[in-house]
Order: sequence, then structure tokens, then C-alpha cells
Amino acid sequence: MEVIHAHLYDYPKYYDLLFGSNWKAKFDFLESCFEKHARRCVRRLFEPACGTGRLLIKLSQAGYEVSGNDLTPHSVAYSYPSGRFGIGGNIWLHIRDEPAHPG
Repeated sequence: MEVIHAHLYDYPKYYDLLFGSNWKAKFDFLESCFEKHARRCVRRLFEPACGTGRLLIKLSQAGYEVSGNDLTPHSVAYSYPSGRFGIGGNIWLHIRDEPAHPG
């Protein structure tokens, strides 16, 4: 059997298979926070470290205008091909090519 020595973040499809099922809990948590703490209607959201955008997709489908960024080009690239989002143009993902350094 061939062993691949790589980081899971280099394989976004498999990352989503392993960790993608918890989007509903995160979605519900965010909406409850908006309801409890926001002083006005929340319409726009930014998700740092958004990975493949799986939560952004669900938020956009619920009517939010969303954007996110991620350090992993593989994850962001995985989100765009063949219209994976399946919705209009209200999702923006950005790749940050170097980690932010304090101070």
C-alpha cells in the first residue's frame, strides 16, 4: 500500500469528508449569537480560516452576504471550480499567502 506523506489541508475534499458534518451546529450557534447579541439585523459575515467555505455556503444560502479567507490555497481553489457554491456571486474567498505576524 502506498503511503502519502502530506498534510490533510493539502486534500480539501477529504478534509470536508472528515470535518464537514458539523456545519449545522456552527450555523445554529452563529444565528443564536446574532439573535441574542446583535443590535441590528446581521447581513454580512466574514469568516477567517474558512477552509473550503462549507459554512460560508450554508450562510450564503440562508441569505447572508459572506466572505472569508484562508492560508491554504488548496482549500480556496477547491471551492471555486465547477461552480461548487451553486449560488450567485455573494461569496468571496481570499488566500492570504503568509501568516500574520504579531507586532
